[in-house]
Amino acid sequence: MSGMMDEVYASHVRELLARAEAKEDLSQPTKAEVLVVISQLSLHAPLKDSVASLYARVMREVIGDVGCEVLSVREAYPGELDEIEREFKRAIKTSRSRVTT
Repeated sequence: MSGMMDEVYASHVRELLARAEAKEDLSQPTKAEVLVVISQLSLHAPLKDSVASLYARVMREVIGDVGCEVLSVREAYPGELDEIEREFKRAIKTSRSRVTT
C-alpha cells in the first residue's frame, strides 16, 4: 500500500472537506484512516476473513479497484462489515484521545 499513499491522503482530505461542507463531525475517523490501520494490522498478523473483507471494501472506496482485484468482499450476515467498520472507527477515535490527553 505504500505506493498508494498519495491516493489515500487525497481520499482522506476529500472526505473531511465533504464533512466540513455538510457541517458534519470532523472528529470521526475517515475511511482512509480505517484502511491504514487495517493495513498496519495485516503486517503483524493474518486478518480474520471479516476484517479482510472490510479491508477490500474500504480499499475500493478509498483508492478504487487498483490492487484489490483478488480481494473479495463477503459478509457472514447483512451489515457485518458496517458493524466492524464502526468498531474500527471507535477504536481509532479512542486511541486519538489517548494521544492528545
